[in-house]
Amino acid sequence: QLDSDCKQLTVEGRLASCLEHLEQQGVGLLNEVDQLLAQAVSDAAAQASLQARLSEAVSQHVADEAKAKAQMDVLELRCAAMEASTHSLQELNKGLEEQLVKLQQSSSEASEARKASAETTRTLRQQASMSFPACSSQRCRLNHRVHEPKQPELLNAPPEGMTASCNAPYLILACAAR
Repeated sequence: QLDSDCKQLTVEGRLASCLEHLEQQGVGLLNEVDQLLAQAVSDAAAQASLQARLSEAVSQHVADEAKAKAQMDVLELRCAAMEASTHSLQELNKGLEEQLVKLQQSSSEASEARKASAETTRTLRQQASMSFPACSSQRCRLNHRVHEPKQPELLNAPPEGMTASCNAPYLILACAAR
């Protein structure tokens, strides 16, 4: 009986020892499970944060792409406007060059006309100086009724009361020009 009781106590002691050991392991396992759960919650929060950041980055990328496209559209419009402006300036420049050529031609024609006019005036002066006799006084009131020209077609009637010097036939020519 004593043997049997000792064996029983030994078995119970072992069982108690095993139970205690199992309890300790269970507590350890529960602690580990708690830690794993806490880690899982932390990982889930981190993953949610990462997803939020990723979503924000994607949204920012889309916004940046839209902004870049808008800027490219504006640049294309500006380039088109600059090309149109350049074309307009080229057309204007071409027109100005044509006007410059015309002005140069007109200037050349005017220069030729001035030369011809000067030659005509010189010829008329020579003819006028030969057409009118010298006057005895230094200054006198002349008109073509006093000193009739030898070539009356050179001279129209001078203005009323025109004063001229007999030695300055170009004043008589001024009458002819009128």
